[in-house]
Amino acid sequence: MNKIREALSDSAEEPRYIETLANGYKFIGEISEQSERLFRRNCAVAASPLATSPLAAHSDPRGKITWRKRYLAAAVGLACLIAVIFLVFDTAPMVFGTSSAAIQSVAVLPLKNLSGDPSQEYFSDSMTDELITQLAKISSLSVPSAGSVVRYKNTSASTSEIRRD
Repeated sequence: MNKIREALSDSAEEPRYIETLANGYKFIGEISEQSERLFRRNCAVAASPLATSPLAAHSDPRGKITWRKRYLAAAVGLACLIAVIFLVFDTAPMVFGTSSAAIQSVAVLPLKNLSGDPSQEYFSDSMTDELITQLAKISSLSVPSAGSVVRYKNTSASTSEIRRD
């Protein structure tokens, strides 16, 4: 703190810039162009690392970024982001198109046993049955039974053929 006071030509007894408190220090000086030039010159002479101190850049009339400008920039950026999000969600259905026809039926094709163990075939069959059972509970959805789709197990039929059947 002594080096800072020395660079500012300040004293602890009659402070102009830095006041000593019980639990630290308080900057009490008024920053003007003239005092800032003096501060920068003294800091450069003292070779102090305070030449780039936040005290020197706290308020600069020559256009340096102040905390108000930072908050304003953040607020404008946030408003633009929100506007873009609303625009994307509002125009996405028009750009990508939406299907006006609701899904009326779903066929659950037999699940394949990828374990390589033929004794585990019951598990994939049970999972197929359970999916069909759970989907059939939806009253607005038509789901063909497991007996209707079992013929597609281990076949190479295309989805368009299966859909047509």
